Amino acid sequence: MFKYRLYDCPIASDIHLGGIEESSGLCAGEGDCLRLHRSDCPFPDADLPVVMSPATTHGRRVIMRSESLTPVADYRGAWVLEVEGAVSFFGHGGTGVISYQPVKPGEIHLVPFWFIHVVLPMYLSFMNGLHFFHAAAVEVEGEAMLIMAPSMGGKSTLAAHFLQMGHDLLADDKVMVRLEGERFWAATSHDRYRPYRKFEDLGVRAIRSAEKPLPIKAAILLQPEEPGTPIAVEPIPGRERFETLSAFTLFRTDDPTQGVIGPTGLMASRIPMYRVFIPRDLHQLPLVYQTIIEGLKRPSREPLSSMNC
Repeated sequence: MFKYRLYDCPIASDIHLGGIEESSGLCAGEGDCLRLHRSDCPFPDADLPVVMSPATTHGRRVIMRSESLTPVADYRGAWVLEVEGAVSFFGHGGTGVISYQPVKPGEIHLVPFWFIHVVLPMYLSFMNGLHFFHAAAVEVEGEAMLIMAPSMGGKSTLAAHFLQMGHDLLADDKVMVRLEGERFWAATSHDRYRPYRKFEDLGVRAIRSAEKPLPIKAAILLQPEEPGTPIAVEPIPGRERFETLSAFTLFRTDDPTQGVIGPTGLMASRIPMYRVFIPRDLHQLPLVYQTIIEGLKRPSREPLSSMNC
């Protein structure tokens, strides 16, 4: 078995996960790891209703089925996730086992991408009650900074520049966040990042990657602008912080009818958040980097500095 730590979760897999570096000292006992293995038994998808509207990602249609129409954290029923034309995954909450079946024998090379990119974050959200954001995360002064952006908004490009400047990577596309004590922490995902657009690709190995979770220092939202636009950084006000985090939350498992503040609301109240206006000009990345670093040194209530291109 190949052993990994992904999103701070120990994994034992019967296949190598796409060049991800293995971890030692994991899975000493039978139940110490989440197990991923191939199964040739029929999946119970025919009897399970669709619980998530079919979505298209990385050029493929993805459908999730489960016994419950509203799967939530600590879910203990059966579930199936189908990636059209590639692979299907099956599990049962509480067992610690995920099975997979490639659609064709030659498609087994797609299993690592879909497991790491979609299935594992979904599993940890619904079965373990953890929280994921569509964002990148890098280390800044021993803490984590989340980078959020719309599609093609430059988060991976900016994260890659931070790596070049000596910062560690925590995550390139999906950040797992958990509350410990009074602070939110960002977990490491894996040692790959993708500073380019290519479907079903985990990317290249990061030149620097964090080895353990870090407390979150701040979160920034990139606002791409036309070339020549001045670089500007401004604090995001209270209510808008919650709306921003909600927009980038994956696999919502909280119940808004309960009338209690959830993890997203707590994050919005405790983590400094900033909007960064950046020109679509790669030559300005050093100045964008400098503006962000200098701004994060200021007290969170003060506006961050602005610089012209």
